[in-house]
Amino acid sequence: MNKKISTPIAIIIIVLLAIIVGCIVIWQYLDMPEKEIVSEEITLGDETADWKVYRNEKYRYEIKYPNDWNSPIESGDTDALTGNYSGFFKIGNIFLAFSIDVYENDKNLSLKEWWGQEFYEKFNVKYDYSYEGMVSIFPGIEAVKYKVERAGFEDTCYLISKNQKVYTIYFSVLPGVEEIEQIISTLRFID
Repeated sequence: MNKKISTPIAIIIIVLLAIIVGCIVIWQYLDMPEKEIVSEEITLGDETADWKVYRNEKYRYEIKYPNDWNSPIESGDTDALTGNYSGFFKIGNIFLAFSIDVYENDKNLSLKEWWGQEFYEKFNVKYDYSYEGMVSIFPGIEAVKYKVERAGFEDTCYLISKNQKVYTIYFSVLPGVEEIEQIISTLRFID
């Protein structure tokens, strides 16, 4: 004989089966040993850790530079155009160079005023330039950035004001400029 189960009983059986299966799944989940969550801290090594350090006690700054770069050349001059010059360079497949010059800012001019009145005006040849705005070279070091078009080259000049002095960092935008920017990012003022 064929017995039929009534619809309400069939629904109750299905609900009970679903509850039983759900309880088994929850029980197995709770009974499983806890997996240890391992937090891997990925630390990028400081690529500049083994670089040489140039320290200028007179103007209270230091900067790191790669071991394959030549030791900085210092002028010690204070003439109107070059300031107190520290030149960094690397000779290899390509020539890379930049300079850090220090100038007095006795008139306490803003960096834009200083560029126009004290720096750019001293150039014998007037090149086209553009003001690029304020940039952060490194946290805590703000600079004004200029681009200079010079004889088919594009140069970058950062101006930093500190203690009535203007520090200029000047370099040509050539292949390898990323390396120069990485070096510049290590600039620190000595307190």
